[in-house]
Amino acid sequence: MFEIRQAKPGEYELVRDFYYKMIDMVEDAEYHPGWIKNVYPEDAYLNESVEKGTMYLGWADGELAGAMIMNHDYNEGYNNVSWGVDAKREEITVFHILAILPTFSGQGFGDAMVQFVIDHGRKIGQKAIRLDVLDYNVPAERLYIKKGFQLRGEQSMYYEDTGWTGFRLYEYLL
Repeated sequence: MFEIRQAKPGEYELVRDFYYKMIDMVEDAEYHPGWIKNVYPEDAYLNESVEKGTMYLGWADGELAGAMIMNHDYNEGYNNVSWGVDAKREEITVFHILAILPTFSGQGFGDAMVQFVIDHGRKIGQKAIRLDVLDYNVPAERLYIKKGFQLRGEQSMYYEDTGWTGFRLYEYLL
């Protein structure tokens, strides 16, 4: 059984340890996300996301299997994309650093977490769900396309962990 819930205040260390474990587990993977401990995701960002209630955790039989952040924040490169719907920042949900531990891959947990974002966006009256993905992260792109996300553009964007890198930007209209 897989259940998703909002991280509780005080669970920062649990979240940080999850992402550190993820980084260690995918270090030599073909589709490495480029994450670096305390660079991206930065520890302060993880802590702030837990405390603000924007961090969500996926649990499989009592074990933390996945995590992600949902908010309205996005890279300034999003402003250079032709989106499918005109929307103010507060009318879209953007999800970040979606991660499923490799030991849980292939069980549909990534699919469940993306569906959770879509359902949550509908519930709160959002116009769209948006995200960016490294342009070489084929498994993530397959998941997003399968869930109905549309490619809206490609953009070189700067993040602390990747520097200037190519990203693909996707959108799901609600």
